[in-house]
Amino acid sequence: MKRLRYQDLKADDLIISAHTGLNRLEFETLANEFYEVVETYFIHFTIEGKTRQRQYKSRKNSVFVEWSDLLLFILLYLKTNPLQIVFATSFGLTQPKSSMWLKLASNFLLETLAKGNVLPERKSERLSKCIEDLDKILIDVTEREVYRSIDYQTQKDYYSGKKNGILSRIT
Repeated sequence: MKRLRYQDLKADDLIISAHTGLNRLEFETLANEFYEVVETYFIHFTIEGKTRQRQYKSRKNSVFVEWSDLLLFILLYLKTNPLQIVFATSFGLTQPKSSMWLKLASNFLLETLAKGNVLPERKSERLSKCIEDLDKILIDVTEREVYRSIDYQTQKDYYSGKKNGILSRIT
């Protein structure tokens, strides 16, 4: 079975976007920063996280010959959230190896995004400081209509808001 590789996808911007959520230019810009983080790690540590005893040298039989393939690996996983065993197969890995690479690649991606100062803001105080000078803020959401019965008794029986509904009566 052929392994999924960035080299095979990079000719088509639509395919790259469908797999990663990024266009080719965005992917390659991120890949350059990602490469630096990965190389720095592997100069000092092994894949298991142990301190390296010998000089690092990339192997030709490695699953991720190029670090852009590792970036594709983590971005595709984060975008599609597949079962690990299914996902591992498309990259020629076993599930345990896939899990190990996912943890490592996640850390590399977080470090790369932190270096570029593009991580999402998690604290409301810091977020308010970031947006205080902005005129407009766009929030990506999807609103869905909730169909409720017009009969009051039916609403009371089936729509509780939180804790007074059917589930709380069952348990």
